[in-house]
Amino acid sequence: MISKGDNSLKQYSSTTGWYNLYLPESWVVEDEGSLISVCDPVTGVGTLTVSAYSIPLDQRLDLVEELTKYLIYRVKLKSKADLISKIKIDSNCAFYEVFKEGNRYCSYWMFYKNYKLIFVTYNCPGEEFSKEREIIDQILNSLEILS
Repeated sequence: MISKGDNSLKQYSSTTGWYNLYLPESWVVEDEGSLISVCDPVTGVGTLTVSAYSIPLDQRLDLVEELTKYLIYRVKLKSKADLISKIKIDSNCAFYEVFKEGNRYCSYWMFYKNYKLIFVTYNCPGEEFSKEREIIDQILNSLEILS
């Protein structure tokens, strides 16, 4: 167990063996193999989901294109160019998009390493999004994609 900020975190290792991350001790994990959902069942306001996909060795993956395709389908946006301009790319082939759907706050991240794509979403009521923001950032910063 480690402590980051004000939160005691415990390591979670995916049942697929593809990644590790650290979660607050009070959070529960619903594990369905390549998909997990995590939340604080007592004081939490949102749900973080993590899914893992294997990418064929001969396939070139463009994270911006993959997330764009998902979001256009998911939120039925018409302007691909506008969406692409809002996607942020992080240094370790990670990127995310944050926006509000109706009265829900939703965030989407894709991480890619060693032919593994890790797709993460977080959603909660729009007025509550700042309540768990720090701990969600800590969880995502702890994500380690394994070889």
